[in-house]
Amino acid sequence: MVSKGDLLLAMYGATSGEIDISKIDGAINQAILCINTTQNRYFLKSLWTKHAPRILNTYLQGGQGNLSAEIIRNIKFYFPSNLEQEKISRIIIALDERIATQNKIIDKLQSLIKGLRDTLFKGNHSRYISLGEIAQLYQPKTIATSELTESGYLVYGANGVIGHYHSYNHEQPQICITCRGNTCGQVTLTEPFSWITGNAMVVNIEANENIDQSYLFHFLSSYNYTSIISGSGQPQIVRSPLEKIKVPYLEIKEQKNISRILDSISSKHELEQITLSLILLQKNYLVNQLFI
Repeated sequence: MVSKGDLLLAMYGATSGEIDISKIDGAINQAILCINTTQNRYFLKSLWTKHAPRILNTYLQGGQGNLSAEIIRNIKFYFPSNLEQEKISRIIIALDERIATQNKIIDKLQSLIKGLRDTLFKGNHSRYISLGEIAQLYQPKTIATSELTESGYLVYGANGVIGHYHSYNHEQPQICITCRGNTCGQVTLTEPFSWITGNAMVVNIEANENIDQSYLFHFLSSYNYTSIISGSGQPQIVRSPLEKIKVPYLEIKEQKNISRILDSISSKHELEQITLSLILLQKNYLVNQLFI
């Protein structure tokens, strides 16, 4: 049995070395080690997390990467006074609470974007047109991972940006739909002057002045591709079913109005993600300075 506030350390398998503070009274099995200590638990959790990679690299045993209670008992740490531990813990807790709040903000914005897209695109519209009629769909030339460079133009593949390259094959921003692998159906709007590989299907509307690119991007981002993903070994999407997707065909002015609404929320979402990244960097920096 464990009590609320006890430290719980994973001992076996892929999660070996992960630590958390129990939020409830409960029971554990042999895969979890309970650490009951007079030291500040938040301080000890942060101290362990900072040094866990070095500790695991030194002490992991067996093919699964198993720890033991004896190993944990004999690991030595420097502990400052209880007062100093308390001060450090307050800083860490404040940052963790800020991170949790930021994640909630991001989740709510994601839900808002999804809800608006569903409302705007999945209702009944007076006119539809197939994607193949308004866009040119194709898979560009693929470049090997070994050809990627440390700097240069962005390269988009099956997982969004995958690196850089010394050249580009698209001067204008393009809508891309991942068409190979587990990320099939992921939709990206690329940066200008980018290289797009053959693992993504380009939806090029440069020759069509009656379709707003941002409008089409948001529509395709809301589309459920499950029914057109094929392949038993490696999931894939081919051009033919993509071309048959029915797009609500609105007046260009109405398309742009919808784009403005969704773009503004998407921009807010991106800014909040950047803020989260900065808070995580701040926490990482402080942890590195506080836990030597």
